[in-house]
Amino acid sequence: MLLSSEFLTTLAVDSAVVALAAGMFFVKRNAFYGFRCKWTMLSDFTWRKSNNFAAVMLIAFAFASVPFAYCSNIPTIMTAGFILASVAPSLYYAHRLYNAEISARRGSGKIEK
Repeated sequence: MLLSSEFLTTLAVDSAVVALAAGMFFVKRNAFYGFRCKWTMLSDFTWRKSNNFAAVMLIAFAFASVPFAYCSNIPTIMTAGFILASVAPSLYYAHRLYNAEISARRGSGKIEK
C-alpha cells in the first residue's frame, strides 16, 4: 500500500510535536517555551510537574494518532484532534497542582487567605 502525501505530512507533524514535547522535560520556567498558563507559572515545582505531564500527554497522543490517521480519510484533521485532546488532561493536572500548592501556602502562612 502506498503512503499518501497527506499521511506523510501527518507523520512529519507528529514527529515535530514529539521533538518539541521532549524539550519540555528539560526547560526551566520561562515566558517563551513550554506549557504556560497562570497555573503552571506559580512556581518552579508546578512548572516542572505540569510540563512533564503535558509532554507525556503530547507524546502519547501523537503516537496514538498515527494508526487512526493512517486509516482515516482526513489524517491531518485526525492528528490535530488528537494533539488538541492532549491539552485537556494537561490543564486539569496543572490546575490540581496549582490548587494544592495554594492550599499548602495558605496552611503555612506564606500567602494571605
